[in-house]
Amino acid sequence: FGLGNFNGAFNWDNKVSGVQVLLAKLTSKQVYKDKVQSYVDYLISSQKKTPKGLVYIDQWGTLRHAANSALIALQGSRPGYQCCYLSRVCQEADRL
Repeated sequence: FGLGNFNGAFNWDNKVSGVQVLLAKLTSKQVYKDKVQSYVDYLISSQKKTPKGLVYIDQWGTLRHAANSALIALQGSRPGYQCCYLSRVCQEADRL
């Protein structure tokens, strides 16, 4: 199903990260948790950002992409994950 693919966005055309969050919740398998954590780590450390620090994925729907990535990060902050991204999610919400 292409769940291993990553293109940097969670949107109406690409649901991979959302599916991985759901599979992690439903199965509790570490492989899906690792994928979510890897995606959020990439967003935090490597994804392009605006001068004010907002995640910038694409010029079309900039705030939508930032909000979607914050949602995935919030889901990755739940118990069972190795990292807690809650402070990053709060910072991103403040920038929106």
